[in-house]
Amino acid sequence: MNKFFSILSVFALLFFIACSPKTVPSQTNFTQSPTLLKIDDQIVSADEFEYLYQKNNSTQEDSLWNREKIQEYLDLYINFKLKVEEAKDSGMDTSQAFKKEFEVYKNQLAEPYLTPKNVSKKLVKEAYSRLNESVRASHILIMVEQYANPEDTLIAYKKIQDVRKKAVAGENFAELAKTYSDDPSGKINGGDLYYFSSLQMVYPFETAAYNTEKGKISKIVRTRFGYHILKVTDKKPSLGKVQVAHIMIRSSDGMIAEDTLKAYRKIQEIYTQLGKEKDKAKQKTLFENLAKQFSEDYRSRERGGQLTNNGNPEFTSGTLVPPFEEKLSTIKKGEITVPFKTAFGWHIVRLIEKDAIEPFEDLQPILQQKIAKDSRAEIQQAVLVDKLKTENGFSQNKKTDEFLTQMAADSAIQKANMWTVKRFESQNPKLVKDKNLFTVGTKIYTLDNFAAYLEENNKLPAPEKALPFLRKEYQSFVAQEIIDNEKSLLSKKYPEYRFLLQEYYDGILLFKIMEQKVWAKALADQEGLMSFYESNKENYQWQDRAKVTIYNAADKKTLSMLKDSLKLGYYATDNFQPLKLEFDRKNVKLTDAQTKKLAPFALAAKTNPSYVFTIEAAKGIGETNDMMNNRVDAIRAYFKKEGIENVRFVAQKIGNAKVAKAIIQIKIFTTDYKMLEKRFNKENALRLEITEGLFEKQAQSVLSKIDFKKGDYTVEENGRMYYVIVEEIEPTRVKKLEETRGVVISDYQQFLEKEWIAELRKKYEFSTDEKVMQAVLLKNKK
Repeated sequence: MNKFFSILSVFALLFFIACSPKTVPSQTNFTQSPTLLKIDDQIVSADEFEYLYQKNNSTQEDSLWNREKIQEYLDLYINFKLKVEEAKDSGMDTSQAFKKEFEVYKNQLAEPYLTPKNVSKKLVKEAYSRLNESVRASHILIMVEQYANPEDTLIAYKKIQDVRKKAVAGENFAELAKTYSDDPSGKINGGDLYYFSSLQMVYPFETAAYNTEKGKISKIVRTRFGYHILKVTDKKPSLGKVQVAHIMIRSSDGMIAEDTLKAYRKIQEIYTQLGKEKDKAKQKTLFENLAKQFSEDYRSRERGGQLTNNGNPEFTSGTLVPPFEEKLSTIKKGEITVPFKTAFGWHIVRLIEKDAIEPFEDLQPILQQKIAKDSRAEIQQAVLVDKLKTENGFSQNKKTDEFLTQMAADSAIQKANMWTVKRFESQNPKLVKDKNLFTVGTKIYTLDNFAAYLEENNKLPAPEKALPFLRKEYQSFVAQEIIDNEKSLLSKKYPEYRFLLQEYYDGILLFKIMEQKVWAKALADQEGLMSFYESNKENYQWQDRAKVTIYNAADKKTLSMLKDSLKLGYYATDNFQPLKLEFDRKNVKLTDAQTKKLAPFALAAKTNPSYVFTIEAAKGIGETNDMMNNRVDAIRAYFKKEGIENVRFVAQKIGNAKVAKAIIQIKIFTTDYKMLEKRFNKENALRLEITEGLFEKQAQSVLSKIDFKKGDYTVEENGRMYYVIVEEIEPTRVKKLEETRGVVISDYQQFLEKEWIAELRKKYEFSTDEKVMQAVLLKNKK
């Protein structure tokens, strides 16, 4: 609980919207409870404190109302409110940025209180039922503009009628879509939308899909886009609830061709190894081991590749990327997919568990949130507005529709292409004498309000669409004002909403003041940070660390070959073929042609310092070793002139065999042992993996199996062979600031916060009412 009002509390508070209660408390009359806490002129009621204490304390009920626990919480709460008070004194609550941010949270908090219970429940249950089934459908769209006049609407309707008759008569639906559909994608895919489930299409369209039998043509459907007909081509059970693991090898469009091929070969080799193991239990273990060793999804590899959804190992339809869901539908529990590609790379997926969709009670809050953002929300809003009209007293002026008709016919307004109340008044002085449009309770809404709404939100459509436009906008205006009026009453009707709103208000201010006084300050104050580090060095220690190179080999044979290569100290590369130079008898100088052949080798050596050379020479008939040495010296001299020192020539051999012409062969090798990885993994992408670095013992599992001292070690683990070379051991030492800056900054922030709180406790007067506290304790004691 000590951290509740610190960093974690801020993020938890601002995240709370997603978890806020969807069951709205009963409406109550507002009464202010006694004041428990006072900070300067700000008061906290007993009810508010009691609400926060219960909400933020997970202690069992029988031990919750313990005076010691409450006092601990109260001290933290006072610190919290002092910070908020400081933010207010700094003027943060008056800034436009704060007001805008708070308004967003305020609107989100109000959503559960503005959702009709019965309608919401019905829609949620329907959405849940549909989640159990996926539908594949194709469609044809005849578009209708938003404010189309009745004549244009009728033309579109007759057109979709004619197309539907053709479809019902058996004409090819895909060809009809390509010919008639106003959906551009229909020209390409014949209107095929592939599989979808609940909450993925606009509601009328979704309903038509679920209500139409497989193989049948739907009735005509109207959406905001126009008129549709659908052909349902398939229906199947949904994904349900699954647990999955994967092995991923990164591969993206921007990678060079060599790395792309390497990734493909690596995933194919992993799949081959998995395919060899027919026993499912053993294949599971092998999959987990291969994931830990080779998967490049570093968040899941230590779990054997198992994926999580915000910490939850279970996924449902729509929470996995589409290629995963598609592949999972082809396998059973315990099976693996063939390798497949996504934007992230290559994957092999294993289905760990598969269950039916989660119980309704578990999914209900999530579905409610989605429905609030779905086209179903229009249904909910219509019911809500009707309810609030009755509840809060709505009355409309009988002349309102006359106003709208006159406005639509006003040529001056049409010409200006903008609604303004002044222009309308000047054209229609008699009509606007009584400008009241409607009332809600005692609040009056006028033509001025509606004109302002139009000016802010819309421009005038074409003259022939003006009246349907105005009527639609007027209904939207009425709905908005009725809902806004209800929002203004929520704090009086619902105490829990009032407390939540205060939480968000305080939480946003807390975040901003903490950013200024603690977090940003700790980052900017380099001198203070260094001083804090110097005073607390003993808290930042490296344990003994080994500078190591770890060779992870597939088997003993590979390890043996690896050790032989390491003894040599340089390794073959595929980048260059050996260069052969022929010399006429007794000629020891390089020709221009030979120099040109050497040039690419010299350039490669200059650009890659790991490249080294070997020279093998065969004497011509009748030649001496001195002659061959002179030729080799000429080659070395050329390279030296190009900036390549003689130390880059790691081996030289002059043979005794006599040939017609003297031959010198030059080969390029590399001292970069990573080249070993490339050569060993030509046929098997998992044959060798090399890791190097400075590690504490617990950082690499294989290090726990060796003596932590200089030397080389051979270890067998999980069926693979490890060759570990420990170059040196760095003893325990204090970390340099740059090595632990993040941790030091975090500690320094806590230090600054502690000092700041002490200052605030001196700056502000605060007090608690002991009698009220005792009353709270007595009320909640069992």
